[in-house]
Amino acid sequence: MVGIIPDYEPGVAWFRGAFVLPEHRGKRVGSALMSEISKFAKTMGQRKMIVYTLSYLDSLAPGALIYLKTGGKIEAEYLQLARM
Repeated sequence: MVGIIPDYEPGVAWFRGAFVLPEHRGKRVGSALMSEISKFAKTMGQRKMIVYTLSYLDSLAPGALIYLKTGGKIEAEYLQLARM
């Protein structure tokens, strides 16, 4: 399953995620989904797709890795620190 919200900003789709059943992970299914949703977004007039992820400082979230492996790039990173 994969999803986007078209025109999150004019001409910009918000990638909501790709979900692959555990028994099919590691078989490039996520990459195939990312490729197809990118093509679909372009047919809807989206010139760009954004992804928001949460991860620990020393690793990227799985969704971010799929996005990067399929040609995405990191444009901005945000850091939020909490006082304990």
